Amino acid sequence: HMNIEEDHNHSPADVAQLQADLRRANEKADARVQEVKEQFESKFESGIKEFRSAIADLTSQVHAYKEDADKGVEAIKRLKQEQEAASRFEAERDALHNELSEARRQNEHIAEMLASFQGQVETDRANTAGVLSEIKAELDHEKSISSELKRDMTAMRSQVSS
Repeated sequence: HMNIEEDHNHSPADVAQLQADLRRANEKADARVQEVKEQFESKFESGIKEFRSAIADLTSQVHAYKEDADKGVEAIKRLKQEQEAASRFEAERDALHNELSEARRQNEHIAEMLASFQGQVETDRANTAGVLSEIKAELDHEKSISSELKRDMTAMRSQVSS
């Protein structure tokens, strides 16, 4: 750099003017640097705030999604439990239905056996009645023979005595 005061082409007034201009230019530059720095810091601060705010929003969204996912998992668990309960209920219902069907079959079998037994009793009763009427007829026949014999004997006695 050339020292201004050693330059012989400029008067001391010119030099003083140049120094004043230089000082003002430096002051303006310093002020502009300060202004830009403050703007940058302000923008940087607001950028950081926006960034932190965005991070906070994302974090809360993630928490909300996680809560929703947890609720979904719980809902799926409940649904599975309800399906298992329904399956158990259906199995129990089927088992009861099978027991009921078996009981009905047994009842029908017992009813058939009873009907058969009743038929046998009716047959036995009819047979017994037949046998009894045969015995009665035989007894009646025996009685009539016995009566005839008595008459004959009485007649024979009366013949003998006369």
